[in-house]
Amino acid sequence: MFSTNTMNKKYFNFYLLIILFLGGLFFYYMTTNQKSCESFYNDYIEKEYFGRITDKFYDKDNHNYRTIMYNHNEKLIFTIEKSGLFEFAKINDSISKNRGSNIVKIYRNNKAYDFKIDFGCDESDESN
Repeated sequence: MFSTNTMNKKYFNFYLLIILFLGGLFFYYMTTNQKSCESFYNDYIEKEYFGRITDKFYDKDNHNYRTIMYNHNEKLIFTIEKSGLFEFAKINDSISKNRGSNIVKIYRNNKAYDFKIDFGCDESDESN
């Protein structure tokens, strides 16, 4: 039969493989997630939009993402953005963002409010 020492080695090797596998998954997730965040941020910087906010809601059909509709049919989806823009914005506010910028302006009662878009991508948000 098997000795206690042989069984202990098998369990040790099994647990070591699990720990290494989970560590590898964690490392892969962290490096892939960072690239995705930076890519998402860079794609966002290239967008330009302006108009009047016509609706604001949590989209239950799309992962409950925070969503702003403007000009009746244009949609902004806030997945990982952390500036507070979604919480601040109200229906009938005007919204604008210039291409190449990470600043979104909300206009309400003849006042402009600036929001620096923050995706939590370490240093990439600070470049603009």
